[in-house]
Amino acid sequence: MTQPLAGKQILIVEDEPVFRSLLHGWLTSLGATTFQAEDGKDALHKMTEVHPDLMICDISMPRMNGLELVETLRNRGEQLPILMISATENMADIAKALRLGVPGRAVKASKRFRSPARDRLRLSLSRDVQFARGRGRAFI
Repeated sequence: MTQPLAGKQILIVEDEPVFRSLLHGWLTSLGATTFQAEDGKDALHKMTEVHPDLMICDISMPRMNGLELVETLRNRGEQLPILMISATENMADIAKALRLGVPGRAVKASKRFRSPARDRLRLSLSRDVQFARGRGRAFI
């Protein structure tokens, strides 16, 4: 099996342990090194120790949600590529993500990680991690 993400570091910020574990297993099978955070505050702490090539971040989380996390990072000048994942269809959240420089998002499957969703995420990740760190943003 090819490992298109070999050498890439990805921070997974997701409060649902099952979905976080699923992403971890899938990304590591593609060669990525992953770091995991349960919410935005945990992610900020992890980012003092690691400098990922990409962050995959849920929108709805306790303590600090994904939008607050992205806003904090952008206010600090961090231009890390970010892929937002969410089950929400809240247009206000989507509009805020766009204003923060996250032009796309992946819809989180509610019952299981369906193959078309997995394939879109894989294509997006393969493309996104090619950006030089600090240069691009994640697009879907």
